Amino acid sequence: MPLPDQELVEYIKKAWQCHKQGKVKTCMLILLQMPKYDDRSAEAAADLMVDVLRKHAEHAEVVKAHEEVAEWYGRFPGVLEGIGAVMLHNENYREALTYYKGGVRENPWSAAGWAGVDAATAASFNRYHFRMLNDKERNASYKKAIYEMGGHLTIDIGAGTGLLSMYAAEAGCKVTAYEADPVMADIARLTLADTAVTLIEEHSTAVVLPADTKLVVTEIFDCAIYGEGVVETMKSVHSTLDGVRVIPQRAELYGWLIESAELCNQIFTAPRTIKGAVIPSVLGRCEMDEGDAEWEPYHAVNVNRLRVVPRALSQPLLLSSFCMQTANHETNTAHFNVQSPGEACAVLTSMTLHFNDAERYCSAMPGSCWDQAVFPLSSPSQLSLGQQVSVPFTVNETIEADVQRDSRIIATYDEVRRLNDSELWSTLVEVLPLAECAVVVSSGLCWYPALLSKAGVDVVMYGNEAWGTACCEANGPGVLQGADLRCRLMCGCVIQPNGLLDRSLEVMKQFRATGGMSFPREVHMQCFLVESEDLLQSNKVSDTNTQGVGVAEAINSYSSRMVPNVDMQTLPHKVLSLPSQKISVFDTEVHTVEVQVTRSGTCHAVPFFFTFCGVSTLEPKYHFRTAVELVDPISVEKGCVLKLAVLIDQSTVKITVA
Repeated sequence: MPLPDQELVEYIKKAWQCHKQGKVKTCMLILLQMPKYDDRSAEAAADLMVDVLRKHAEHAEVVKAHEEVAEWYGRFPGVLEGIGAVMLHNENYREALTYYKGGVRENPWSAAGWAGVDAATAASFNRYHFRMLNDKERNASYKKAIYEMGGHLTIDIGAGTGLLSMYAAEAGCKVTAYEADPVMADIARLTLADTAVTLIEEHSTAVVLPADTKLVVTEIFDCAIYGEGVVETMKSVHSTLDGVRVIPQRAELYGWLIESAELCNQIFTAPRTIKGAVIPSVLGRCEMDEGDAEWEPYHAVNVNRLRVVPRALSQPLLLSSFCMQTANHETNTAHFNVQSPGEACAVLTSMTLHFNDAERYCSAMPGSCWDQAVFPLSSPSQLSLGQQVSVPFTVNETIEADVQRDSRIIATYDEVRRLNDSELWSTLVEVLPLAECAVVVSSGLCWYPALLSKAGVDVVMYGNEAWGTACCEANGPGVLQGADLRCRLMCGCVIQPNGLLDRSLEVMKQFRATGGMSFPREVHMQCFLVESEDLLQSNKVSDTNTQGVGVAEAINSYSSRMVPNVDMQTLPHKVLSLPSQKISVFDTEVHTVEVQVTRSGTCHAVPFFFTFCGVSTLEPKYHFRTAVELVDPISVEKGCVLKLAVLIDQSTVKITVA
């Protein structure tokens, strides 16, 4: 029987009290042991459960009880999203994706739910698999080499989607595939369902390999050969299997010195000032986990997506070679002879896979799925004709360039690009309001603390306190602690360099709700329609590109609708419409906007951009890239009007065709 209202209120009061006191286990027990109740009164309990899930995602009792919570509260989409957040926090990506998808099925207009789907998909599945499987040349090279060696007992190490296993099975091989990643193993299991291939969800180094194996096929390389553990894996193979053949036979890494203002702009910050404000010097690295401030030895770059191709200052040299047949590598000091003077910022590399004496595949070839590894130098260096530059390379777990590092603050490459955007900060400093004390809410490095402190304003930092301190030490008043109560101004980078809204938006909304002033004061969003096969190729697989092997159905379920960090200057695309009317990002509601179609075609995606303080994130002179919402392909005719439903909620954008 449903609980009487008063009895339900008492249950929820007890649960809330336990929640506030940090008694998570007791709170969970109360919520799960409550007798049945009607839907109207259940909402209060569900709201409390969502709060518990989100605030205590790491708590053992919360994790342990997730199935019971789903059974009891599963009709509430917010609870399913909350369980998804718990699973995502604890790196249970498959479960996170399942719960988030359940939540958006119940509430398709939950921006937070769709953001969770995208986050769980991205965490569980790397999008480069789409590009890899759509790379016809790469697929053809592997298939040809495997067919020439067909008929043997074969193992596929790091099977991924199962494509190479399928090639081997088609060539008459008896195949055992090893894939330790649970999500990739799920995809491979679907791909290989109607074959005789045996799939083992383990690392090949953790099991006993079939003793009569004659052929190994694998692609456990990253763009610099060694980043996915190929050395350890192949040593393990050759320690247990005698006379085994390996496809590919050998991998080589070539490198050359380059000049590239574009790459330099995301690796180093040059000394600069704006209105007398000094920016502390930083170094770039591509990704950082929380509390992780290590310099990465190299980062992956899609050279085809750079606005200007890097200029070679030297001839390519062989940096390292790895023999798959022996598990031995040769790595040397590279002595580059400068053949074209210029400012060198890095060593750009390409990888070549040798399948046999005649068949090879190079990561630098046009249309290659592979990124190229970039090894930054210690600092940009002006080089003269005939000068020799020596860069030692070593291989341990991965390959590194032995160049001098310093103790500058380390930032992501996106943050370095933002700090180097003089056009943006020169514009903002002209309209930046001043106050006695200001809050800077920052999930990334920015100029705000430097600009404010130079103007004599005390700064309170929400996030990146070390950065705020460095800015204030270089420019004026210090970083204050606990002084935010007298702050009436909050500054923040509402838009990330990758084109998505920043999580600081939510903090700024709360600050505005208390009567505070935000800067930027207004931020508007607009969207438009584009046709782009390239965007589809980066997010979906076509079986025609995989030599007829059916992997598309299995892998395309991991497609993500939201694609950040798209450079519209280099993306092949056709613009099909004018921009929509403007929407304020500070509004949380569903908006219906109209776009006027100016060109007939097939709409594949809806890019969106932002305007604030006279700045448009779509303008190429600024550092911003663009985020794109993929849609089901729809034919549009010139002159028609297409309606889009847009929701901005919790720093998340969701766009659908209305």
